[in-house]
Amino acid sequence: MRYYKIINNGYIEGVGTGCGGNEISKEEYINLLSMIKYPPEADEGCYFKFKEDLTREQHVIPFITDENDEISGDELMTIIKEVL
Repeated sequence: MRYYKIINNGYIEGVGTGCGGNEISKEEYINLLSMIKYPPEADEGCYFKFKEDLTREQHVIPFITDENDEISGDELMTIIKEVL
């Protein structure tokens, strides 16, 4: 079986089996699945992104402070990209 990870801008965006991504060993695949399934607890309002070197980096979850605020499509895409 072939195992892989998908890297984008130095961050791991996904792991899987079959075709695609950068090929990795079964051991690295199992390690990544464990890291994803059991992440460390992040500070309130934050989440972790996994870097290509398997370290974690904490990021703040972007949010809109007022329900009546409107954002542009470009601002929405920026927020989505930050979360992914």
